[in-house]
Amino acid sequence: MKRWGAMFRKSDILWKQGHFYRKSLVIVLVISCLPTLLVGIGVNWIGVSQLESNVVETRENQVNQSVLRIDDSLTQLEKNATQWAFNQVLGMKLLDLLNFYDYEHIREIFKTLFLLKNSNPLVDEAYLYLDDVHGNLYSDEGGVVVMEEEAERSRFRALLAQPHTTYWLPSFGRFKPAQNGSSPALIYQLPVENGKPVAALIIFLNKGKLLQTIGESFSDGLGSFLMSKNGEWIVTSNAKEPSSWEEELKQAVLAQGNRSGTFSYQGQGEDYSVSYSTFNRLGSNWIYVSIASLSKITSPIVFASRLIYAVSIGGLLAGIIIAILASRKLYEPIRYLTGLFRINRKAAGFRGTAVNEIEFIEKEWKQLMLESESLHELAKRQLPRLREGFLLQLVQGHYYSWTEAEVRQHMQQLGWEMEKSSIAVVLIQLHGVAKLSGRFLEGDRQLISYATSNIIEEAAKSRFPQAEVINFQDLTAGLFLIVPEEYPPEQVKEELNKLAEQLTNVLESIIRMGITVCIGRRTSCVTHIPTVLEETRHTIKNRSIADSRSILDVEDNVIQEPVPVQYPFVLEAELIQAIRAGQPEESLDALERFCYELRQLKGTQSMFTQYILQLLGNVQFGYLKGGYDPYKHAAAANLHVELAGISEPDDAIVWFQNQIIIPYTREVQRLVSTRNEHQKLLIEQMVDLLQRSYHTDISLESCADQYGVNPFTLSRIFKQETGVNFIDYLTELRMVKSKQLLTETDYKINEIAGQVGYQPTYFNRIFKKYEGISPSRYRQLYYKS
Repeated sequence: MKRWGAMFRKSDILWKQGHFYRKSLVIVLVISCLPTLLVGIGVNWIGVSQLESNVVETRENQVNQSVLRIDDSLTQLEKNATQWAFNQVLGMKLLDLLNFYDYEHIREIFKTLFLLKNSNPLVDEAYLYLDDVHGNLYSDEGGVVVMEEEAERSRFRALLAQPHTTYWLPSFGRFKPAQNGSSPALIYQLPVENGKPVAALIIFLNKGKLLQTIGESFSDGLGSFLMSKNGEWIVTSNAKEPSSWEEELKQAVLAQGNRSGTFSYQGQGEDYSVSYSTFNRLGSNWIYVSIASLSKITSPIVFASRLIYAVSIGGLLAGIIIAILASRKLYEPIRYLTGLFRINRKAAGFRGTAVNEIEFIEKEWKQLMLESESLHELAKRQLPRLREGFLLQLVQGHYYSWTEAEVRQHMQQLGWEMEKSSIAVVLIQLHGVAKLSGRFLEGDRQLISYATSNIIEEAAKSRFPQAEVINFQDLTAGLFLIVPEEYPPEQVKEELNKLAEQLTNVLESIIRMGITVCIGRRTSCVTHIPTVLEETRHTIKNRSIADSRSILDVEDNVIQEPVPVQYPFVLEAELIQAIRAGQPEESLDALERFCYELRQLKGTQSMFTQYILQLLGNVQFGYLKGGYDPYKHAAAANLHVELAGISEPDDAIVWFQNQIIIPYTREVQRLVSTRNEHQKLLIEQMVDLLQRSYHTDISLESCADQYGVNPFTLSRIFKQETGVNFIDYLTELRMVKSKQLLTETDYKINEIAGQVGYQPTYFNRIFKKYEGISPSRYRQLYYKS
């Protein structure tokens, strides 16, 4: 009994001593669980509705972006198709086909339809309907098809009765032999120049590609589709026939009566968000519709809120029970921490057996301070890179959403004194890399840029304490000077001009390249720096390419009056001709004279860039007209980007020689060599055929058909290889055979004429023309008994 009493008294003492802690524990548990419970309620009742509204807003943004994407794609297709519609092949020459058959024109039509079909991934087929007596339909795959059924011909003839010369049809059936169903179609009434159309260019869209352009796809058959304003289907979510579910959604969208919007729709036991937007296509309105399941989007939030309910209630109940039973364990953490302090007292620097938690915290705080100072020193060493990175992002416009105060505060944190200060911008450009041949390699541009930046920074800081340089890695450097606002503009301008003069002298003496320094405007608004820099870049493009060194000022820049265009067309033609002839030396000579002519014009850098880009485009076009592929060696976009970054004629000559002249002329030489071998073999076969078939009714056209060559081309290469034209060669061969028969056989003259491929009367005339005597007289003179 005494033992049990002692234990009871001990338990009672612990209860009294732990009552505050148990009460505190219960309060803490309740406080910690109630917010979770409230969060669950908020998520369930408020979060779901907010999420739905956010989903609606997000869906509308996605639909608007999709509409812009579709509109851009279709607009590009319309522009491309319009260019083809104005092609002379589809112009007034179509009127001639109504009266007579023109093989070359029809071949050009097939070629045009083939190129049009492959010019845009959205195009599936391209037809040309000619409203002549037969109602012919032209296509690159089907050839010329005559519409025998009047109903089919009337359906295509109706295309010419529309009031608009260019329009869209949401769905138009293809010609029956194609068996491809109906597709959206773009119609052009032709000829465009004629008031009364006689033909129609029909461009069918690929539904699959159009669906890919829409770019959205969901499970359960949902997704996106296009329809017209009056409810005609353009493309469904699976590019096939519309489902009953899509028909219901179509009617629901049409019932809204608005151009765009989002509404909720219930179907198949779920809630859906339906977003739609209307856009115009050549006078007709198309509606883009997108569907998303709301229940699937919100189901994770609902499940999480309910789970929070359960965990909060369970935690609250468990906390109450644990609080009652945890009195004896309340001091376990303190005893455990004290034991740890005693074990680690040597590492902590304590003496004796007592452990003072405050001293331990103080020790840890001092350790953190040491680590903080170390990090501060590290950040100080990285400060120049941080500054350059910030300025680079600033001039690129990455801080467009920041206010002036935020940008200045951030610059203050990076160590700049921004109180009552303004920014002056100076742009330095080096040009004439080709003049450094022998001193630097082609890959040393970064080394030149780095050295230039260091020289600029050293010179600038000698005059302006706060000067920062950005190396743009393209032989261009930006200098940003922080100047106190109280400095007079005249004084700042004078110092900037002196700095510009110093930079041109130093850089020219060290690097020996052309230098252009452009002084930009001084601005007190830091957020305007990107605009000021862009204005300075534009001004530097107006420098004269004839000057190796120049100092420009944005404020002194005067817009020059437009001058007459003096483009060296003759030299351009010589360059194109030399490249197409495979002559690298002549091509380089023409290019050098072209650039020399541009330099003599004393135009601006901007004008030079435009002219040299025009030259590149014309060279590629001429190369293409010659039957060669100009895009085989390098991507066209990369060539134009590289050339646009060249500001000096000498650099442009080196670039053109390496990227255009050498690759193009080598390709021409290779193809010409291959072509000559092929021509030689062809003529050998043709001569052999003439030796065997001279007595037949053989002609140049029949040989061209047999070998698959154009008659004009065959005649040209035959004379090139044999030295005589086809008729003379065949006549000479027949004359030799006839003289042999006259002198060695007893055949009659008429029989000999037939054996060498002539009518008797014509044989007598042609023989006398070539030999000067008649066949019978020739036999009398040279007959061998």
